[in-house]
Amino acid sequence: MVDVHTHILPGIDDGSSSVEESIALLNEQKKQGVQRIMLTPHFYPDREKPEKFLARRQRAYEKIKNAVDGVQLRLAAEVRFSQLLTKIDLEPLAFEGSDYILIELSSRRIPYRLDEVLFDIQSRGYVPILPHVERCVYFRKDPQMLLQLIENGVLCQANAEYVLDNTYKSFIKAALKHNFYQLLASDAHNMTVRPPYLQSGYAALEKMLGKEKREIFQKNALSVWNNEEIDRPQPTPIKKFFNKYI
Repeated sequence: MVDVHTHILPGIDDGSSSVEESIALLNEQKKQGVQRIMLTPHFYPDREKPEKFLARRQRAYEKIKNAVDGVQLRLAAEVRFSQLLTKIDLEPLAFEGSDYILIELSSRRIPYRLDEVLFDIQSRGYVPILPHVERCVYFRKDPQMLLQLIENGVLCQANAEYVLDNTYKSFIKAALKHNFYQLLASDAHNMTVRPPYLQSGYAALEKMLGKEKREIFQKNALSVWNNEEIDRPQPTPIKKFFNKYI
């Protein structure tokens, strides 16, 4: 398995707080059958210069890069959406060796100039992946807004923990059914509150929509790792009735 969204690097963001915790997370991932992991610490363009972030990321990576045998690690970032993204070099922030890049949106408010900035990112040859879109209030209120982004070439990633619990179950189930999502990831932060749930998340996905859907998502994650095009079934509109989605 491939995990395309994690916060395993030690002491760099709100994820792992120590080398020991990072190693525990890596060992747990390996135990679950994850052989390839993208390391995606938070990067906030409005708070920090890319050069400073990249130096911090490299220092953290040096501490764990050879810590666990049998697990491949690559550097990336969970990049907070900002208008500054049109002015900075995205290559070192994208998935290492890949044209895919993880762009985190606010969960509360629609980002200003969202379409324009995403278009700019795409025009430079990158494929934006929006993580945990199930958190975004405005997408849950108006799924058509998200559908339009997907039709314009943006990818969506669900968090395994939310596939497992009831927090956004109605939205996630409908979004999976209507091909809004293309990827599943752990978004692992630590071994207590937010441990790796990727294996269990895939099991829940299979139970919900069948083995074929699980295989598509796993293949997609590997394609992202290999910088290949992914399987993208045509999305269809989600209908909302009160607080339920169909």
